[in-house]
Amino acid sequence: MEVIVHVGTFKTGTTAIQETLRGHQSDFLKQGLLFSEVYHDPGQHPLVALISDDVPPFFLQQFGDDHSNLNRMAWDSLDKIRRDIKRCQPSKVVISSELFLCSKLTDVAPEPGRYKRLRDLLTPLGGHLKFVCYVRAPAPYYLSLAQQELHRSAEVVSPRPLRIRNFIEGLEAETDTPVLVRGYNPNSIPGWDAVRDFVENAVGCDMPSNLNRGIRANATMSAEAMSISAAYRRATCFGMNGRDVPEHRHAMNLLASCEHSAGGSSKPRLKPEVASAVTRASEDLLWLRDCHEIEFSGVDYDSIDGVMPEEVSSLRRIDEICEVDPLRRDELLMRLLHPGLEAQLKLVRIVNKRPITWARRARRHLKIAASPYFRHAQQQAS
Repeated sequence: MEVIVHVGTFKTGTTAIQETLRGHQSDFLKQGLLFSEVYHDPGQHPLVALISDDVPPFFLQQFGDDHSNLNRMAWDSLDKIRRDIKRCQPSKVVISSELFLCSKLTDVAPEPGRYKRLRDLLTPLGGHLKFVCYVRAPAPYYLSLAQQELHRSAEVVSPRPLRIRNFIEGLEAETDTPVLVRGYNPNSIPGWDAVRDFVENAVGCDMPSNLNRGIRANATMSAEAMSISAAYRRATCFGMNGRDVPEHRHAMNLLASCEHSAGGSSKPRLKPEVASAVTRASEDLLWLRDCHEIEFSGVDYDSIDGVMPEEVSSLRRIDEICEVDPLRRDELLMRLLHPGLEAQLKLVRIVNKRPITWARRARRHLKIAASPYFRHAQQQAS
């Protein structure tokens, strides 16, 4: 049996791959391929709790600082994989999570011993391990990281080069297993598809004939929507708390609806000087080309010098790194405000038609008495 460990990286079609494997489990089982689902979100694999002391933000938000429940769920998930293997008797097993490679988007080097612990957990499942990793061109990869960071912060990750060599070489060294590295090329090769490439070239199976193309994928926000989202977080008390919160998720969902009603979202674009600086500073591109025969179109390999200009590396706002159309931004903001204002006006009309009763007057006086400004005035008077 072959245990295929898909380790990402972030923003390389990982969600689409996982959703396809989950949505067509019976079709793949006919080919001897098992995808053991252990959590409601397959990308957030609990096993990461057993290989790293650095808990990813997603699980930190779910379980807090008490890791005992997370560790218990991790061992339960490993037991479930064993039971699924025993029940299905597959020839191949796929375990997928971009958290296996690193716990955070901003990590620049692997945690010592992380991959050895992962190998020790998975080797007893039987068979031999095979690691698969997808990499993306530096500029679009950085832009995707910036978008992802907006879920937790009012500022984006500062421009940085692609850093993948340390992770892949560390994975190979600690597991004594070569890593199959594939390029994520949605714009370079006509008709290229991450799901098909993984299933056919990395796993060695056939795509299901009844493939559902309505698979959930991570939505892309326009630069204008990203700018509004960041401004909203800056203006609220949870702007820099480093966690995704329900209020912000709701605001982002409303923004997505506004973009849809305005004709759909346009893909954000980095400013040319930012995209160029990120690409030139990414020395790992030369390593990918020379060691794994991966080249990205539009990259001038002769200009790569490994140096990130200081004036670029300090940028932290959307309007500093992306091309933002102010008219489009204002239109989205007005569409976002309009339903709330309309509802408020309807409420005012209803309230104004009702007589003010003694109960409403009492509630109003209670609210005033509970106000901190009222209490402060009373203290000053006394």
